[in-house]
Amino acid sequence: MRLKVVGKGFKVTDKLRSHINLRLRFALGRYGPQINTVTVDVSRSVKPREQCPVRCRIRIRETQDRVLFAEGSEKDLYTAVAVAAEKAAWQVEQSALREREPLALNGRGPRVGFRNR
Repeated sequence: MRLKVVGKGFKVTDKLRSHINLRLRFALGRYGPQINTVTVDVSRSVKPREQCPVRCRIRIRETQDRVLFAEGSEKDLYTAVAVAAEKAAWQVEQSALREREPLALNGRGPRVGFRNR
């Protein structure tokens, strides 16, 4: 899993980079073999009165050439990273479940407890 951190509007410090690395390794560590690259965009809003001025966007490219996105917007930079990492973990987990459980023929979900009458 390769990680790339990009700051828009400010410089990404080593402390922030290590925090993002730690959060994503913890959240996505289980799914390391199925993830190719992770790109994190961290930005601040230019509008001073915005409710959540810090945004963290995570883009995950899986080995099957699927691309997943997660975003977190908060007042605090570290909280925005935590929220986005949690959403990214959920996205990757759902992607893994979709891969393991094929959909039913009608497209409504996996066949669990299905009986022909």
